[in-house]
Amino acid sequence: MDSPQRVIIVGGVAGGMSAATRLRRLDEHASIIVIERGEHVSFANCGLPYHLGDAIPDRESLLLHTPETLAAKFQIDVRPQHEVLAIDRSAHTVTVRDLRADAVSEMAYDKLVLSPGASAVRPPLPGVELAFVLRNVTDLDWLKAALDSRGPEVVVVGAGFIGVEVADGRASAVDERIAVATATRLVARLGGQFVRRGRRRGTIVLAGPCGEHHGLPLALVANLVRHAGFSVIELGTDTPPADLIEAVGRTGDLVAVGIGVTTTARLQAAIDLIAAVRAAHPAVPVLLGGQAVRNTEIAALAGATHWSAGPDLVGTLAELAAARARRLGSPATT
Repeated sequence: MDSPQRVIIVGGVAGGMSAATRLRRLDEHASIIVIERGEHVSFANCGLPYHLGDAIPDRESLLLHTPETLAAKFQIDVRPQHEVLAIDRSAHTVTVRDLRADAVSEMAYDKLVLSPGASAVRPPLPGVELAFVLRNVTDLDWLKAALDSRGPEVVVVGAGFIGVEVADGRASAVDERIAVATATRLVARLGGQFVRRGRRRGTIVLAGPCGEHHGLPLALVANLVRHAGFSVIELGTDTPPADLIEAVGRTGDLVAVGIGVTTTARLQAAIDLIAAVRAAHPAVPVLLGGQAVRNTEIAALAGATHWSAGPDLVGTLAELAAARARRLGSPATT
């Protein structure tokens, strides 16, 4: 009988543990070793910001598995606080340091999976050495202790999933509205620079679903769309379905509806908003975008007809405007 293959997986959080458990389902005999530099494995990444804001009060609920539970349930050898220093592909070995014992050893493998994750980018700004990052439970403990001792004033650098959710979890609705109002005033002062002169290409109605309070992304999108030659009706965030349906019905030269959702916690509200619009106006294109909508598949599953993503948004709207012009028999404006 052949000896079981040994698979070493570098990285023990979302990607690494998913690979390990999937491999175990495919091969019940394989020897699976997971090497993780951090203290914890298999934790709820997206829950980290919400523990900061006490929306998830129990820190332990973020820890989905421990090395002991993974060994008992999946027969996976998980080694936290171990670091891979080198890989010898020809010899099929990795050099590993045990960070607790400060001991270095070599381990042989048949297959190697690399899922080490990424490092937080620290911008070259004065005082950046005092900044915290939030990637794992250890970072969370340090950051929460600092916030609890120094007070609630926070500047979040980075608007990815974690950054946006830190802001959503830590700042109150009042803090958020003050920040958005200040930024929106600045955008409004610059707004005239984004308006393109000449014939309008049609109207876009923009809205955020109920419970969404991040208004600045919608304001920025509105200026981008105006610059492309469209008229824009901004309903703002926290828009009830009835208000959006009425606005759509009253807009004679409507090209599309755009809905923006920033956090996954508001995604269901966006789905409900899309369903309401499409039930009342089945022929109207509905674009869904925002930080919580990362690809076309998510937009389609939410019921939208299109995914609005960055610079592709203007191109999509131009195509929809041209299609509308063809249906009406009028020349399209470019």
